[in-house]
Amino acid sequence: MIEHVHLCFLDRIAQNWKTIVCPMIDVIDHDHFGYDTQAGDAMRGAFDWEMYYKRIPIPTEMKKNDPTEPFESPVMAGGLFAVDRKWFWELGGYDTGLEIWGGEQYEISFKVR
Repeated sequence: MIEHVHLCFLDRIAQNWKTIVCPMIDVIDHDHFGYDTQAGDAMRGAFDWEMYYKRIPIPTEMKKNDPTEPFESPVMAGGLFAVDRKWFWELGGYDTGLEIWGGEQYEISFKVR
């Protein structure tokens, strides 16, 4: 299974080296360590006025027949993605001033846009 996922990620990047692939992120409950798959269909990353990361549905006009096809997202998870190394460094990589978790998703997403 893991090998298949890696090959799918690599295939998308091979088709377009500026594609960044983000997986669906499942959840481990912090109270009882139960595993839950990410609810719902694929969603886009976004943020509210307080800069809290949120997931929002893909608008109907952006949905594709094949749910594995790439789609644009305003923000992506900043620590869990696959990207071509050359493209990552062309974007400038991560800012070395980022010392704690929490801002990388905005930084890398804004650089891509």
